[in-house]
Amino acid sequence: LLCILLSVSASDESQNSSSTTLHDEMKEVANLIAFLTKQENGEYLEGKFKEVNLPSDSSRDALNAFVEILDDLGEDVPFETTLFDDYVLGNLKHQDPDDIFKSLLERVPLIKKMLSEFNAFLSDNPPRMLATGKDKMTEYYKEHISKKDAKVKDYTFLVKFCNDFLNSESPFMRIYKYLNEYEELVKKTPSKTPSPTSSSQGTTTTQPSQDSAAPNTSASNLN
Repeated sequence: LLCILLSVSASDESQNSSSTTLHDEMKEVANLIAFLTKQENGEYLEGKFKEVNLPSDSSRDALNAFVEILDDLGEDVPFETTLFDDYVLGNLKHQDPDDIFKSLLERVPLIKKMLSEFNAFLSDNPPRMLATGKDKMTEYYKEHISKKDAKVKDYTFLVKFCNDFLNSESPFMRIYKYLNEYEELVKKTPSKTPSPTSSSQGTTTTQPSQDSAAPNTSASNLN
């Protein structure tokens, strides 16, 4: 197995500091989901799906996926430190759950896009090419995946990491699917608050358009 040394210097770390990475986004989502699936908050997600009349089977599978992904985010990621942060979780207690859910709607499609692009990069740069081009891998990893990791990464594990998360039956892709369905149903659901300028009940809620349809890439196992 080819191992690739991903060294990170302090000066390199400071570059592109404003750019988000897969590690950054996964950490945010891990804590958002951990908070929303806690026992005292567990009914919130179910309530959001009921609001838009998501079919009960879909709602049940979505809720299961939210619980199952916590294991994936805790064990099956290529990061040195845990994604879960008690300090972040503590701060979420002071935020509106609707804002937390909105953040989830925005970040999950972005993670899917990042994973697809990383998988495509790995496919285009097999071990035989990276054997003489480690710098290319290191540069991509630091810019798009994690600025902080400096541990040796195994190429095969990175490919498996992408494929496992992008598999259509994975908890992550099920969450991606059901959040897309949720947003489509929101567009069709009549607003509960009448418009002050109209007595019509046909007004529908609108959501900011999101990058929910991530670009199709050559990611394997991606439906």
